[in-house]
Amino acid sequence: EMPLSRILVASSLTIGAFADPVSQYLGLGPETGIVSWKKATFPANYTATSVDEVTIEDVTETIDQLGAWQDLNVHGIPLLTMKTYGNKLYSQLNTYVAPLGPSDNDYYQGGCCCDSFRSFAMDDNGNYESYDVMNTVFNVMENTTDIDKNTGTPFAYANHVFDMVEIDNSVVAMLAITYHEPALDFSEVEAVIFYDTTTSNVIQTKDGEKYFSFYQHLGTLSTDPSDSIYKLMFTYDGPEQFHMNGITRFQTNDGTWILAVTFRASAECVLIKCPYTYKASDGGGTILQRFGTPPGHRFGYSTSEGSINAMHNMYHTVYPETNKETLTLFVNSQTGYTNSRIFEFEVKLTPQPETGDDTYDDTIFDTSYISGTTDFYTGMWGGGRPIGQGVWLVGFEQIQVIDQNSNPEESALSNEEMEVLKKKQDELFHQKQLVKANKVNQKNKNRKIGVTEFDDDMDIPWDDDAFTVYNIYDPFTFLVAN
Repeated sequence: EMPLSRILVASSLTIGAFADPVSQYLGLGPETGIVSWKKATFPANYTATSVDEVTIEDVTETIDQLGAWQDLNVHGIPLLTMKTYGNKLYSQLNTYVAPLGPSDNDYYQGGCCCDSFRSFAMDDNGNYESYDVMNTVFNVMENTTDIDKNTGTPFAYANHVFDMVEIDNSVVAMLAITYHEPALDFSEVEAVIFYDTTTSNVIQTKDGEKYFSFYQHLGTLSTDPSDSIYKLMFTYDGPEQFHMNGITRFQTNDGTWILAVTFRASAECVLIKCPYTYKASDGGGTILQRFGTPPGHRFGYSTSEGSINAMHNMYHTVYPETNKETLTLFVNSQTGYTNSRIFEFEVKLTPQPETGDDTYDDTIFDTSYISGTTDFYTGMWGGGRPIGQGVWLVGFEQIQVIDQNSNPEESALSNEEMEVLKKKQDELFHQKQLVKANKVNQKNKNRKIGVTEFDDDMDIPWDDDAFTVYNIYDPFTFLVAN
């Protein structure tokens, strides 16, 4: 396996030479399912030093390089990520076959559930290839999870995030899976499935497993903080643990293959020695780094700063001049800030010390990091990636650029007042989603689970003033340039 070079969590080329400036087309995949594009121009080779060096403009004319992807209709609700890999755009969708969360009792969480996975070739006039991911997930997880009380099928769904990688010459979709774990009284937890789009088969871990469960391999029920440094702390009665909303795989400078994930509820990024590359006997599936503030811990993060309360997505970067290696995170909420933020921390892999050495604590994952503040708040999605040291492109409902010196006007609210405001915003979003989910589930009520084709003539319920069109969690996860 060779290291993959990707820009904006997707493979791409740039407009212009390696020297300044370069331009890139960045796609937005809103809930309408119609892809729109922006053109960003900035200094090349990670040399941007401020927002003043970056321009972002709407793409209104026909762009030959975008081909069939310009104004592409994906015929469904993107849940909630799109990626390009090679000459194909991949999208995870709900087409009214699977349930659409959240439900009124949180039986389905936000971002659930995907019933269709499609790829759109750039030169194929908008036609697509479908992959039967939903039934594949059912088959893999049916002997592990319980039964969905509303559908009669296994409660196991591809959730709202994926990424594309190449393994042994096959293009593979890394799928975030939500399921009910029997060892936790069927609490909702998460796993990863690697789906080979070339063969439509599931790729097994190096230990022969068809999925990698975070609870089964990394979980502990101990409430002693010292037991959850190289383990993830779970509970019997918790809600979704822990709402995985970012996934990527990369090879570090020292040659180690990493599977990295973000969790919204535990507000952290976890780097794992990839179990699809290494057996457990060689450290596969073990934690090598953590960054964030899960309950009872501060990993890689200053004790003088307000806690991180939620995050989404990550982007891996190796700076060409210094070989410095980082991950960039979108932090939805941090105590002490009204607006959402960007953090970029240095990758510093630290295996668990040998048995008997119990003198370490949270500081074992200490690392350097920088951060910047956006001019908006969202509790539900977001993504970012660097174009210079301390300069980032940020995606939400639009694309903007911030740097370390960005100083948007902050509200003069107390921390308590800010938390109340954020809670109200999140509740409003949840209510809008619930209205939409109820509409869609009503349409779905008499449809048989397993139907994988989308009816293009079906009314899509966003003509209602009750909800706003919003973008995917990682709203600019794909781009193309000549």
